[in-house]
Amino acid sequence: MPDYTTLAAVKAYLKSTAPTYDALLSTLITNCSDVIDAYCNREKGFLQADYVEPRDGNGGRQMALRYGPIVTVASVVVNGRALPAGSVTQPGFYWADNRVILNGYVFLPGLGNVVISYSAGWAALRPSLVQAATEYVAYVYKSSDHIALASLSGAGETTAYLTAAMPDGVKSVLNQFRRVVPA
Repeated sequence: MPDYTTLAAVKAYLKSTAPTYDALLSTLITNCSDVIDAYCNREKGFLQADYVEPRDGNGGRQMALRYGPIVTVASVVVNGRALPAGSVTQPGFYWADNRVILNGYVFLPGLGNVVISYSAGWAALRPSLVQAATEYVAYVYKSSDHIALASLSGAGETTAYLTAAMPDGVKSVLNQFRRVVPA
């Protein structure tokens, strides 16, 4: 899966031009991108990818898909029968938002009897996602200065450190991208 930020972006955010920690920062970029995928429940990341999704038929005309935004739906198979592509006015399947909709058909009830092949994701990463990834990498990098320290006292002053695994500001951005469609 792709990294969600670049070494240049992280170094600019950290106001650093020295190549001393480039290898470490590159590793953190990949690791933080993987954590973002896991946090957002994105199996293949955010960029456009192909999916084959077996589902249980629900007896209805609509089915929410796990990943989005949907770019195209290649096929919908219900009980081994391929349905034709259709529209609001033509029988078959079509899609809107993150749902496949059937016109003149239903997703017959059953276990694993529906298979939908589709492409979903963005052509390019959203700037807010890239910024959140950049901030997260910088946070992890800077946190290494005070691993296992919640605060430090000396000379009549106390310094408190954030100890969260992921900063709240990064989480609030990522929450906009979390996959919440039931599996």
